[in-house]
Amino acid sequence: MIAPGAAVPSVTPPAVPVAAALGCRLWESLPALLAANLVFLAWCAPYGLLALLGFPGLALAVLPLTVGPGTVGLVTAVARIVRSERARPAALDLQRGRTGAVLAAALLLAWHAQLAALHAVMAHPESAAAIGLWAAQVALLVLGAMVAVHALPLVGLHGQGAREATRNGFVLAARHPGPTAAILVTAIAAGMLAWSLAGAPLIILPAAVAMLGVASTERLARHGGPTP
Repeated sequence: MIAPGAAVPSVTPPAVPVAAALGCRLWESLPALLAANLVFLAWCAPYGLLALLGFPGLALAVLPLTVGPGTVGLVTAVARIVRSERARPAALDLQRGRTGAVLAAALLLAWHAQLAALHAVMAHPESAAAIGLWAAQVALLVLGAMVAVHALPLVGLHGQGAREATRNGFVLAARHPGPTAAILVTAIAAGMLAWSLAGAPLIILPAAVAMLGVASTERLARHGGPTP
């Protein structure tokens, strides 16, 4: 028992795990997330429609102009939700849209560079130079994807341009390779899940992955990351 008049020791409430807190925020913001996700899917519709109609070249040409800005718009809306601000999923300023297009084009270029190198390996499997070139292109693609894990949220959180977001994304990925790789693997797994279920999870999955990326990037940047 505590004697009368004695000071009552303060009790520190237990810390809420990051995953649990993120899940609670996702559930509380579900209507806004669904709205933002639908806008993102609308941005992606031209690419998907052209691909389904059998125009892969044209689909790839419009991908940076549609999927890139759509992704930044989704991340921006999610960033407002994470910061407990009012989400405006339809609002996407020109600068952020242009940044999204540039980042998407860079990733698309890296992807096709490694595909070209892979074709060279298949044509000349005995060539050590071709194998080395393909390995270098794959490493560059993985590095670009890990940088994009943080670069896209930085655009949504702070409105950074392509160069600044890429630089800061690289710093965060280099300082925190484990969490960055975990987010990237989660995003790839989410894409595989959507593919295996004929796209049904796309109704909420992109927004959920975006929330994971935004919350993780904000937390890592706050603890030893680059100054926005």
